[in-house]
Amino acid sequence: NMKAAMGMSLRTLLESYREHVTPTKRGAEEETYKINKLLKHEITKLSIARLTVLKIKNFQKQLSQENKQPSTINKYVSLIKMALNYAVNELDIYLPKNVAGAVKRLPEPESSKEIITVEEEERLIRLSYKSKAYYLRAALIMGIDTGARRSEILRLNLNDVDSFNDGTNAL
Repeated sequence: NMKAAMGMSLRTLLESYREHVTPTKRGAEEETYKINKLLKHEITKLSIARLTVLKIKNFQKQLSQENKQPSTINKYVSLIKMALNYAVNELDIYLPKNVAGAVKRLPEPESSKEIITVEEEERLIRLSYKSKAYYLRAALIMGIDTGARRSEILRLNLNDVDSFNDGTNAL
């Protein structure tokens, strides 16, 4: 019975997925952000029964023309795929197949794994003193020393830091 699938827009499905599934995941904040961005696209107005491989491929093409990164486009298609799986497995909505799963992922360029030179590092730290963002220097040093991503650094809170006492009360 396709009636439920005809009556549910991709937007409604993604909102339900964001509300019920996303909070249970480790990267919930980023996924919520991505879903909110995806919801701004026309494709989410379609009923999930009307989604086709071709419509998703056209969506990929449109995003490419808007200069979106292949990794971002792949993330959107993956979100659609996960939401459609959620519709079938959790909401008991009949769909003959997961059309997003049938769409080929775009090739993502290999990460350059660039390592900054000592001179670049010194320049960054020196320039960070001019910033009004008092935490910038600490974040830069931590990122350079640990290889942490920007999002990982920004998500840190005091509970993530092991405190120590060497008599200097550094923390």
